[in-house]
Amino acid sequence: MKRVILYFFISLISGNLLFAQMSDSQVIEYVKTEAAKGTSQQMIATELLKRGATQDQLLRIKSQVNQQNQNTSNINTPTSRPTLRKDVTSETYALRNDSIARLLEYQREYGFLEDNKPVIFGKNIFNQKNLSFLPNMNIPTPEDYKLGPGDEIVIDIWGASQASLQQTISPEGSIVVDRLGPVYLNGMTIREANSYIQQKFSSVYSGIGNEGGSSQIKLTLGQIRTIQINILGEVAVPGTYALSSLSSVFHALYNAGGINDIGSLRSIQLYRKGKLIKTIDIYQYLLNGNASGETRLMDGDIIMVPPYISLVEIVGKIKRPMFYEMTVTETLSDLIKYSGGFTGDAYKEKIDITRKTGKYDKAYTVSSKDFENFILDDKDSIFVSAGLNQFDNRVEIKGAVFRPGYYEVGEQIKTIKNLIEKAGGIKENAFLNRAILTRE
Repeated sequence: MKRVILYFFISLISGNLLFAQMSDSQVIEYVKTEAAKGTSQQMIATELLKRGATQDQLLRIKSQVNQQNQNTSNINTPTSRPTLRKDVTSETYALRNDSIARLLEYQREYGFLEDNKPVIFGKNIFNQKNLSFLPNMNIPTPEDYKLGPGDEIVIDIWGASQASLQQTISPEGSIVVDRLGPVYLNGMTIREANSYIQQKFSSVYSGIGNEGGSSQIKLTLGQIRTIQINILGEVAVPGTYALSSLSSVFHALYNAGGINDIGSLRSIQLYRKGKLIKTIDIYQYLLNGNASGETRLMDGDIIMVPPYISLVEIVGKIKRPMFYEMTVTETLSDLIKYSGGFTGDAYKEKIDITRKTGKYDKAYTVSSKDFENFILDDKDSIFVSAGLNQFDNRVEIKGAVFRPGYYEVGEQIKTIKNLIEKAGGIKENAFLNRAILTRE
């Protein structure tokens, strides 16, 4: 138990977050009692701070416990500040809501940091072994798939005429058919290629191409080709990659080792033949299910990952506190949505923001009506405080009544008489000459 007490003293003293007054015996007894109940370290620390203690007092108690532990050979005294879990909740950051800078420093030291790097929402999507974004090969040939050199095509004819042809499209983009010669299919979609071969084969096989004809023809895809794409910019391993022609942008980024520490998740650019085809926002995929990043790649495509523009941090009474990448037009309201929204005990009327300007730090207090208009900047630190642990509509009745306890002040309880009636009335042994009303 001494070791448990010392553990909390070291954590609280070094944090330098204590204020108010609390006696030595109260501190020691509280730690003993709550530790025996199995109360978490964060909850004990938070409650001690609420109840109060002084710096000199804790240093003195720490010294006493150290001396006692040195005289006990079977107790290993912790000499350094405890390491909090990386899954520590936002409760840790509610230790003191009058100093945003100190809270953020505390968060960086114990919170959402892995290997001294901030945990950025969405950044690990391409670093998970079980999520490789490999294309599904067991699907029907997509009708919008564009044929190219290296694709194996299968042409089946049935009905009055029967035949089967299996060939690989040559580097020139064609296949060779008996009695027809070269048939060029390069760049055609499966749908366009089917229409084209119906027209070409109708001159050789009777009944093909006529409505209700006696023969049918269909082109399908056999083995698919390999394409080369270039991945540039802020990825772990930029370079040229050989991928399946069914691969998407997400699969390509996974093969490149994911996006590096300064890469953008919000503006990944896909270039084709020198033109910007699409800008991909991974947040739209993660939060809204928008699968635009599943765009199928073509040979020679270039994927460019630029550096991020704005990276902000939100902590406190929010469901998913961590770092988020924001665009130049996104507001505090967008950040609240990305972070999962407020927790139930959050104070939603205002949010505190600290901003780095390059000269002096600036503090902003943003009211709820301005959440949708306040545009965030790089390095902004946002803190959502907790609501007050007080009631504005509760009264307590104690003493010689049948149902003592707390009651709601409202339509049914407006006077002392109403309160006594709700409490079951006065007991037979009640002293009726005097009652004490305490009002804060």
